[in-house]
Amino acid sequence: MANLTLVQAINLALVQEMEKDDRVLLLGEDVGLNGGVFRVTEGLQKRFGEHRVVDTPLAESGIIGTSIGLAMAGLRPVPEIQFEGFLGPAYDQICSHAARMRTRTRGGLTVPLTIRVPVGGGIHAPELHSDSPEAIYIHQPGLKAVMPSSPYAPLDIATNASAPFGTRHSTSSRDSTLLWSRLHPSSTLEAVAAASIAAVGSGSAAAAAAAADGR
Repeated sequence: MANLTLVQAINLALVQEMEKDDRVLLLGEDVGLNGGVFRVTEGLQKRFGEHRVVDTPLAESGIIGTSIGLAMAGLRPVPEIQFEGFLGPAYDQICSHAARMRTRTRGGLTVPLTIRVPVGGGIHAPELHSDSPEAIYIHQPGLKAVMPSSPYAPLDIATNASAPFGTRHSTSSRDSTLLWSRLHPSSTLEAVAAASIAAVGSGSAAAAAAAADGR
């Protein structure tokens, strides 16, 4: 049984999904060349190319808006926002468009994207870097929210869940910064993937939430 940090687990999960499905692509500030501000996407641009791991300008509304368009066109984007405090400029894109597009078009268009963003304090970060406003998005119909507590423990949450890459709905995956550097046991890559990117719910457009048992 290998010991993995949550950062390593998410990286492996992304690799697995990108190898399995050519439609999956990553985009965000510094996710490519620098491997992300927390190195979650380290090595992925070199492995999959600049067309699937895309460095973007510092513009959260643009990152999410572009991802919505990509998802509507049939791709499976995974945009990363560096901290949840930076989601404010993208709020309208997420709640007015990503969450509502399927209902707005009577099922004609869907927005299958997974937004990755770290949350929480405890890392001695300045303002806008320690927010936990996930309840805002948990209560938004059309979105699913999940917060893994470790690479292994959330498996009970994910038992009857569909992964966001396979669902037609928008998912927001929030990672606790306090857990990122801690080692946790994980026996299989499948367990890592399910724990780090599992979406709560089985296809309902209603909002769903998972409480991290280690929080």
